[in-house]
Amino acid sequence: MARPHSRSRLKLDLSDERLWDGDRVIGLSPKSFYLLRYFVLHPNQLLIKRKILAHVWPTTRVTEGSVKDLVQTLRRALGDDPKRPRFIETVRGRGYRYVGEIEVTPVGNDQISTEKGNWDTPSLAALSLESLERNSSRVRRTGPPRVVVLPWQHIGDADQLRLFGHGFSAELTNLLTKNRDLAVIAKSSAASLDGQSEPIGRARHRLRADYVIEGEVFGHDDGLRFALTAVNTETEAIIWSDSFTVNGSQLSAFEMDLAPRVATALGANSGALIRDATATAKRRLPTDLTAFERYLLALEIYTPHTRVGLKQALQHVNAALTKDPEHAQSWLLLAYMLQESVEDASGDEFGQFKAQRLEAIGKAVSLDPLDGRILIEHAGCRYDWGDHEGSAQTYSEVYSMNRGVADVLTLLAKYLAGVNSNADAALHALQVARSLNPVGDVMLASNELRTFYILGDLNSAIKAGEACPDTPLRSLFLALSHLESGERDIARDVILEARRRRPEFEPARFLSEQHYIRATPLRARFRSGVRVLSSYLGQSVPDGV
Repeated sequence: MARPHSRSRLKLDLSDERLWDGDRVIGLSPKSFYLLRYFVLHPNQLLIKRKILAHVWPTTRVTEGSVKDLVQTLRRALGDDPKRPRFIETVRGRGYRYVGEIEVTPVGNDQISTEKGNWDTPSLAALSLESLERNSSRVRRTGPPRVVVLPWQHIGDADQLRLFGHGFSAELTNLLTKNRDLAVIAKSSAASLDGQSEPIGRARHRLRADYVIEGEVFGHDDGLRFALTAVNTETEAIIWSDSFTVNGSQLSAFEMDLAPRVATALGANSGALIRDATATAKRRLPTDLTAFERYLLALEIYTPHTRVGLKQALQHVNAALTKDPEHAQSWLLLAYMLQESVEDASGDEFGQFKAQRLEAIGKAVSLDPLDGRILIEHAGCRYDWGDHEGSAQTYSEVYSMNRGVADVLTLLAKYLAGVNSNADAALHALQVARSLNPVGDVMLASNELRTFYILGDLNSAIKAGEACPDTPLRSLFLALSHLESGERDIARDVILEARRRRPEFEPARFLSEQHYIRATPLRARFRSGVRVLSSYLGQSVPDGV
């Protein structure tokens, strides 16, 4: 074993990807560095093996034994004794916990890390219309993403657990079929992959599946332990993972809770499945609601984007986080709500809400750095901090894992249009998003409004604005679209009505808030329009904004 290193002398340089012991470099392999980075950025937290796999081997399928081997390698480099750990503590049967005190040198302005492991993806600046279309049956195909639930594996008593595993995978398939945003492949087709080697590749080529849901079940204390992962079949990257311990009396409720969890992980946030789960939550006593049910109720109340609904939704989200502080989707929803609060805030509240939103995004990223919507928020933060290259890479990673998710594509389109001035690629992304979600929802309409405005397709922007919820951003971009269409009276009416409903509304505030308004000609155009709209309210645009 290597000699023990002094914790106070160790420094991890994230920019140069080296570990220093004073003025001496400690040799680490790339994988060992990625693992150590993940540990030091999550101190004193239980890190289960599946999440470690997702971070260190995001695009390669390896066994949990690889985690054990890499931890041993890292311990040897640190001179750490597993029996008397100074850096990495083993949590038997679960994973590991970092208990060391290694100083971290951050990467420039990257205030939140995605712990992305060894992603090998192009920067978003390199994404063109051709690269969006090339080698992607998912982009060319229309209709909702195709999902297959593989027969679950079992560990332990073969007869009992095999029945539970196959029963739950079949039930999950049945429940997912109720969601309009997913095309679920039949159980009989999924059964053909049972026991086959390379099931993900076979699911992609034989069943044309976009996503695979894998599961394991094994005995745990007086109940059962379920572990699930959702895998993108094209990249074979894990996009979501979770685990649950359920006792016998909870199995029925667990079935109903599981399917909507999986659906929301894949970006399918509407349809009968989610409506049923929300309706069930409404019928239960508030004290009995799970964190996920609180999240569903908050999402339903928040979606119309009314000011009263925002306050009620915040109560549900706070209750969800009180019950489960590690529910990443609730942190993300809180970040959305805080952004809306920023738009209505004034004075000291403005900075306070922005800081709280940043904290919520950071918490969501640390809990679930595989969720595309969470990473999109993080990419926006990175751009605002000046880390344009890191922001582009994060967007590229999101795209590589979520090409079948309409929300991701609309947000990607906004970035392509506003930062890269790549109108063709942005328009193509919007078209694919609409083909994936032909019915549409308020989030899709909101992003279409902003993207079509950026592209200069003002008629399409105005049409999209009619389907948007009443938010300050909707008022701003709808008014800008009418203004540039020559309908100045309508633009003025939109702005005056927005001010009547929200006395603190200031168009100029949004000039510095939209990270995707960065191309120089677009920013000049945007500033000119905001100046006119501000004049309707007797306001001015400060110099330097």
